[in-house]
Parts: sequence; structure tokens; C-alpha cells
Amino acid sequence: MYSRAHAAISLVVAGGVVLAESVVLAGEPAVAPAIAVAYGVALGVLIDLDHFVLAWVLSGSFAPLRRVLRAPWIVVTDPATIFEADDLGPYHRLISHVVIAGVLVPGV
Repeated sequence: MYSRAHAAISLVVAGGVVLAESVVLAGEPAVAPAIAVAYGVALGVLIDLDHFVLAWVLSGSFAPLRRVLRAPWIVVTDPATIFEADDLGPYHRLISHVVIAGVLVPGV
């Protein structure tokens, strides 16, 4: 899944949480709703940072990170060019999300 998809899903989830909180609590929110939604979207997109660490472990190369640092816009405009086939496969990406969501998140 690319960053755009992560952002869209995170926007829906964070917006839903903010909306549900406003309905349930029916009072003044502790944090401005726009800030809460922006924070949720940022977290949803930044979950992909683990892919760079995983690509480095698997390939021994920082090439994907260098690509993004040289041209940060490719994260949104051409995400398929960030990782080469030798850097990271689709199953590696999925497994890293399962580890983060299934192990680290409940632990935190």
C-alpha cells in the first residue's frame, strides 16, 4: 500500500474517531479536532518508515532512503520507484505492518 492509501485510510479512521469522541463526550475536546485528525494521518503515513529499516537489513543498502531524501516528492508522485525488487518485497512490507500492528501497538 502506498502513502496515499495510508493517508486516505488514516483520514477516515482519525476523522471517525474524532467524530465519535464528539458524539460520546458531547463536551469540549481535549485537543482541537483538526490537530487530532492531522496527527492520525501523520501516524498512518509514517508507519511506512519501517520499510527503510527492513530494506537496509535485507539488502544492506541505504539506496531507498537516499532516493527519497534526494527527491522527497516521489513518496506521493511515484512511490513504486522507491524500492527495487532486491530491496524489499511485498510480503516483507506486509509482515512489518503485522509486527507493528500486532505486537508493538498493543504493547504500547
